[in-house]
Amino acid sequence: MTLAECIEHCAGVPELVREFDRLDGSRLATLERRSALDAMIDQATGREAAFAAFVAAFIWLPLYCNTRGDEDA
Repeated sequence: MTLAECIEHCAGVPELVREFDRLDGSRLATLERRSALDAMIDQATGREAAFAAFVAAFIWLPLYCNTRGDEDA
């Protein structure tokens, strides 16, 4: 699984997105219901990029490292 695939998968997990929103103060769980102004604010403040960085650091990288460790064994 690539990082992009992992981010896409995680974005489709409502519980994960809600918990990210709670911890980060974001409103990504309501993306489809937000106004154009809210979408521009989220883009300008990097909230969507923050979710990608969160997934990369706390989900994809540990899984990737764990998988790489299994190959070496």
